[in-house]
Formats: sequence, structure tokens, C-alpha cells
Amino acid sequence: MENKKDSEKEINKKLKIENKRLGRELKRSQAALAEMAALYTLKKKAEELWGAKRKIDLYGSKEVCCGINNSSY
Repeated sequence: MENKKDSEKEINKKLKIENKRLGRELKRSQAALAEMAALYTLKKKAEELWGAKRKIDLYGSKEVCCGINNSSY
């Protein structure tokens, strides 16, 4: 009886640890998704303001125009 309680406690402890890990992973995934949605929205707004000719690079600080990096912007 005592051994069964110990094994149940150990299983419960492992499940709690796994639950915490999965919770952190879910929060990270949700944050990444929210960031990508915001970047996409900002990209679309910028294209509306400046026209579709200019492409906004989401990952770099330089603007890409006609396939050429322009550092003068």
C-alpha cells in the first residue's frame, strides 16, 4: 500500500513538471504567433501607405525595393 502511494506521488510529480513545461511552450508559441500577426498587419499598412512597389523586409532593418537592398531609406 505504501509503495503504491509513493509511485502515485512520483507519477503526479512528473505530470506536474510536464504540465509546467507544456504551459511555457504554449505561452511561447502564442507570443510568437501574436508577434507575427502584428508584423504582418504593420507590413500591410506600410504597403498601403507607400504602395505595393516597396516591399518591407520583416526580418531586417533595410527596406527592399525592386529586389535590391536600399540602405539610404
